[in-house]
Amino acid sequence: MKLIYLANRWPKPDETAAAKRSFQVIDIFREMGYEISIASFSPVDHTLAALKSSGVQCIHLKLNDSSFMEHLAMEGYDIAVFDTFLMEEKLSWMFRESLPDCMTVLDLQDLHSLRYARAKRPSLSLSTNALDLDNEITYREMASIYRSDLTLVISLAELNWLKQHFLIDHRYLLYLPFLFDSTRAYRFTNRSFEERKDLLMLGNFLHKPNLDQVKFTINELYGPLQASLPEVVINIIGAYPPQEIRDLAKNKKNVQLLGYQDDLQPFLDNSRLMIAPLRFGAGLKGKLFDAMRNGLPFVASEVAKEGILGVADTYISKTTEEFIDKLVNIYTSSSAWRKAQFEQHQLLPTHFAKQDHIARVKSKIHHILPCLDEHRKNLFFRNFLEYHQLRSTEYFSKWLELKNGT
Repeated sequence: MKLIYLANRWPKPDETAAAKRSFQVIDIFREMGYEISIASFSPVDHTLAALKSSGVQCIHLKLNDSSFMEHLAMEGYDIAVFDTFLMEEKLSWMFRESLPDCMTVLDLQDLHSLRYARAKRPSLSLSTNALDLDNEITYREMASIYRSDLTLVISLAELNWLKQHFLIDHRYLLYLPFLFDSTRAYRFTNRSFEERKDLLMLGNFLHKPNLDQVKFTINELYGPLQASLPEVVINIIGAYPPQEIRDLAKNKKNVQLLGYQDDLQPFLDNSRLMIAPLRFGAGLKGKLFDAMRNGLPFVASEVAKEGILGVADTYISKTTEEFIDKLVNIYTSSSAWRKAQFEQHQLLPTHFAKQDHIARVKSKIHHILPCLDEHRKNLFFRNFLEYHQLRSTEYFSKWLELKNGT
């Protein structure tokens, strides 16, 4: 059995939560006995060596080059997983033409349309986000979901959103969050509340919600925080910080912009609190899962905690004032801090246990794959959209290939 994972960028799990998610999906299929290939249009870089050393075949794709179809026909993949609707738009027509019996899976790492709509009205609170979903991103993403044989949805909140607002049939959706391996012995550092200090923020700056949260922190939270906790430093870690962020941080004595760090463990072990004042976004937030796994309590916005089941309101904020109050309370109280550490970590085995979710993935794949034709008969919108939109995408791509060859 063979699976090909079509990635918008080569996955780099040390840089983004999305890449960690990609590897979790890949590992599930590895455990099911699949040979794995990863294909991407991204330039070849050092990432490929690490991927190949793990036993993954890497394929560098060229835009508007139908020779990839020859590769598909030769390899005969059983499952194709697209990591974004963008990759499904570009490539799914090739699978339908060369490998019509290949099951197509969309890995919805977050709802782009939801993130795009929220970005227009940033807020720590979900309730005040009046969303305008009447836009091109929504149309394209929903069409991609309808065209796919199965869509993996990372957040239960987004699964319910798709069913309620876009009437997606639950049979073609599968909830698959970040996974926690409960068989591993996760050990918190023995550093106590008293031995820890300062705040930690994580996030790759190429992701716009992370860029916004740092701007918001420096412009809106830094002043009130300094008034309450004048000695506390905010350590901000993330790859690719732009010049505007460097300029904002350079005059703030208690803001440390640390850029990309090879090893996050010392920061997770020595910080007293993680903060995540995200004002827009979607999906699950990998930074909060890093915190929970390592016993680092967090205070987050309502937007940031969306999809993390069971989080107490004690740790969630809807306003700037509430965020500062809750942060200060947990930061200064050893009992509140220890309570937060225990309660937040317990969410992982309770709601995100790896073996529970892997069993559901295996069951779904084993149900659909042997009866793919029958499964597709019920996908009227898939067939309708494939005929109209993907035929135009296919012929435009072929036209570009011919044009570039002349």
